[in-house]
Amino acid sequence: GKLKRGPAPSFYCPLTMVIMNDPVQDREGNSYEKDAIMKWLSENNTSPVTRNVLRMKHLVPNRALKEAIEFEVKRQKEMHTRKTQSN
Repeated sequence: GKLKRGPAPSFYCPLTMVIMNDPVQDREGNSYEKDAIMKWLSENNTSPVTRNVLRMKHLVPNRALKEAIEFEVKRQKEMHTRKTQSN
């Protein structure tokens, strides 16, 4: 049978375990859903991944990851549409 490939693990926020819509990246290269990490940092002053000091000002948009996620989501929808139409 065909090998089913799901979304890349890097597409998932380590806090929500959900595919990110608005990924931001810290100085160590870890990415998070923006709302989730902002909530985390309102209660903590460390990275949830490394436990190193992390501040909101250290976060920057992860545009490359956002584009990759959007591309994959679109591709998956198109594949699903084609599969549904061929049945």
